[in-house]
Formats: sequence, structure tokens, C-alpha cells
Amino acid sequence: MTIVILAEKASQPLLYDQFFGSDTTEKLTPAEMAHEDIDTRLKTERNTAAASSLGILVTQARAADIQEELKAAENPLARARQAGWKEVLALLDNDQRTLLDKAFLAARDQKSLEENDRQRWADVLSKLDEGWEAYLREAHESLTLADADIPPEHKAQWLTIIQELEIQWKNELQPAFAAMREDTPLSEAQRELLGDCDAVIAAIDLEAVQDNTVHRYVESHAWFRFMDELNRVDTDALLALEPERVGFLQLYKQSNDYRGKLVRIRGQLRQGRRVSAPANIYGIDHYYLFWLKPAGGPNTPIVVYCLELPTGFPEIGNDYATLNEDAEFTCYFFKRYAYRSADSATSIAPLVLAKIPRWTPQEVAVARTPDVSLIVGAVIVAALLAIAVSVTVYLRSRGEPSQEYEPEDPTFAQLQNDSNVVTISEKLQALAQEKGIQG
Repeated sequence: MTIVILAEKASQPLLYDQFFGSDTTEKLTPAEMAHEDIDTRLKTERNTAAASSLGILVTQARAADIQEELKAAENPLARARQAGWKEVLALLDNDQRTLLDKAFLAARDQKSLEENDRQRWADVLSKLDEGWEAYLREAHESLTLADADIPPEHKAQWLTIIQELEIQWKNELQPAFAAMREDTPLSEAQRELLGDCDAVIAAIDLEAVQDNTVHRYVESHAWFRFMDELNRVDTDALLALEPERVGFLQLYKQSNDYRGKLVRIRGQLRQGRRVSAPANIYGIDHYYLFWLKPAGGPNTPIVVYCLELPTGFPEIGNDYATLNEDAEFTCYFFKRYAYRSADSATSIAPLVLAKIPRWTPQEVAVARTPDVSLIVGAVIVAALLAIAVSVTVYLRSRGEPSQEYEPEDPTFAQLQNDSNVVTISEKLQALAQEKGIQG
């Protein structure tokens, strides 16, 4: 039982200090990571037993989950509440969970549920009641029967926490949820209660996001929460913010640190297309999918989903368009996304959610009458450079063969669809193999 686990961990200070003593780990900066090479191929070692029916590969257990459980001692009431909501949410089917999200949305917008949703709300409320009653009963029984590993004073503390949760549910939250059956907006106090509850569930939804996976239904709740927030915020206010500027490797290597946080990224958009959004309660019809070559980072992409395009931006349709546009995004980091490359290998790229790129149209050169003296000068300089190159090649050919390899200007291969992608590193590796170059 979760409550017993939390109580046992809280009673072991040495174990707690081992995990949550002073954190001396420093975050890497873009400058420190700028020239680091990285292999974004998903490793073949994986826990296939944990793969879902959709074939999603889970490559490693998230140590962060264990740490979050141990952190319960910092705020045991909050962690017990979150643990309770996890068990309650597990009882809801997809339709009931969607209706619960609609209730939170209606409360936030100071509206009531639509009539057909109010008729179905009784079933959701019954499930919530059933779930909290079972959670509180089992928590109380498990603590009462717990062995001597939990000191009596700690057991008494956790029994008090269970009592507080029971009072909160029966006297505050349950009546607020019950009021959603009425065709009238909630009171300000009820809206605040449901808003606090919504924040707890949002944290649970974010914990469900897993790195090194494709799009998963269980992540759609967190996905559309972020998209809805971006859709509502004023564009000028969003672009005026100055969150931390990060690079590819910070997001790739420190995904747990940045997940769900607002960051800034910049680079060059190489491919883009319009994508229809799945059915959702937030009225989001579509977004734009971009592959961005990060500035100052490795030749591997960042995946960007954004809601809007700035005025004058190149036209983006349902098919991929080749782009060459410098842009910056103020965005939420979501996860490391798994995608299929052209050679059937699975690669990983950071995925972010944004509202609109900060973008300036490229200047168009103005035609002018050429200066004859400049042309003559340019011809002379070109001739001298050609002689210098010829001499250099001749001199090098007399010594050891050069081991230098100057890669081509990095460009993304044409992306046919999300499951057929070639990264820059893959392209350069293939070229190197053709030329017999190692490394």
C-alpha cells in the first residue's frame, strides 16, 4: 500500500539523506555542450517485457519515480493526496476521464457543463467517491496492521494525514464535484478547490510522460494541457518572457530536469508541415510540425509542434515543405521522442510544444548595376586563390595522406513522414562509409 511505503521511507533518515542530501549536480550549459558528439540512436538493450501492446519500447526504469516517492517526507500530506488521486484516476475509463477534464475546464472558465455531460456526470462522481472511499479505507487498514518498521509516532502522524484527506474529500471536494451537476457556475471557493485538484492531476499526468517513446494516448492529457495554455496566453506576453535558453544536449541529457518547463531554443527550420490534431476538448484543430536544426548543437534535430505561424512565413501545407528559416521558440519541453529513420533504426530527438516562432523574414537582395573595377578585382583574387590551392594540394600529395574530413553543409533529408526520417549524423556516417573514412 502506498501510504505504508511512504511512512516507512519517512522513518529512515539515512536512506532519505542518501537520496535527498545537498544536490551538487550542476546543470550543463549550452556552451559546455556545444561541440559534444552524441549518438541519438535508441539503444538495442531494452526491457521488452515492459513494452505495451502498441510496441512502445521502454529502455530504462525511471529512477526519478523512486526519488519522488522518497521525497514524500518533505510534504507527506501532498504526496498522500497525489497517491490517492493516482489510484482514483485508474478507475476511470477514457470517456469518464475526458468528462473529468471537461469539468475542470468548465470550472476554470466559470461555466457549467453542457446538458448531456451533466447527465453523465453522476457516473463519474460515483467512481470518484468509490475510489476515494477504497483508498482511505485500505490506507487506514494497512497502517493499523503495519509491523514494527514504522514507529508508533510516525504511524499516528500518517493516520492523522488519512483523516485530513477524508475530511477534504467529504466536506470540500465531493460537494464541489457534485455541484457540477447543476446548470449554474460554481462559487469562487468551489472553483479554487477544483483548480487546486486540477493542479495535482496535472502533475500526475506529467509523470506519465516517458522518454524514448512515440506518441502515447496516456500522454495526451499532459500534451493538450500545455497546448491549451499556449493557445490561451497572449502572444506578445509569451514572447516577452525570457526563460532559460537551452541547447539540444541539455534537453537530450537532462530531460527529467526540463520536462514541463518553459525554455527557449533557436536554430534553423529545415522541414515543416501542417498536422491535424486528434479530437480534444480544447478546440485545438491543428498544429505545425517542424524539424529544427539547433543552433550550436549537434547535427540532429529538435521536433517542434507549434500552434500558429507568423505573418509572412512561408506557406505550410499537409505535405512536408523544405525550409531554410532561422527561428526561436519559447516553448515547453515535453520529452525525448522516438522516431523511425530511413534505415529502420529508431532515433531520439527532443520534442517541444510552442505557440509561434519568433521569426524575421529574410532580406531580399536589391539588384544593382555591377562595378567593373570590383569585377576585375574579384577575378584577380579568385585566380590567386586558385594558384594557392593548387600549390597546397601538390605539397600535401607529396607527404602523408590528409585525415581531415570537412562535412558538407548540414541539411535534413526530405522527410516523407514521421516514421521515415534521416538525421544529419546518419547522412554523414553513410557518406563517410562510402569514402572509407572511419569515426
